[in-house]
Amino acid sequence: MNFIKRLLGMAQKNTYQIYTYRTKDGVAYFKFSYHFIDDGYEIDIHQQPSYENRSSGCHTIHRLLSSRDAPYQICINRSSRPKTLKSAQEFSMAFAEYTWEYIKTGVSIDTQISLQTTNRNQSP
Repeated sequence: MNFIKRLLGMAQKNTYQIYTYRTKDGVAYFKFSYHFIDDGYEIDIHQQPSYENRSSGCHTIHRLLSSRDAPYQICINRSSRPKTLKSAQEFSMAFAEYTWEYIKTGVSIDTQISLQTTNRNQSP
């Protein structure tokens, strides 16, 4: 009986739900799953639009290979991992919007964040 309980417990730990996010302009779709690891969430990317002719280097797009069954995960510094499912979902939505903007315009995620921060600091 203990073996069955442990086996069921292991199965539950490895299950997850895939969430679909549609960008604000309604054009692109991203699919994410969220995995609580130690002290925060890792976010897997199951599907996203192609980068087409844009650079897809990991430093540019903030994406790494996933150790799970999704092809990629969002690159998040371990100390900055979201602590709640809600904050992980918000993080993935922002990632999707930044990524979609990069695909459409070529403006990198880092530049978009930098411009957003600069504009926020200059507001009265």
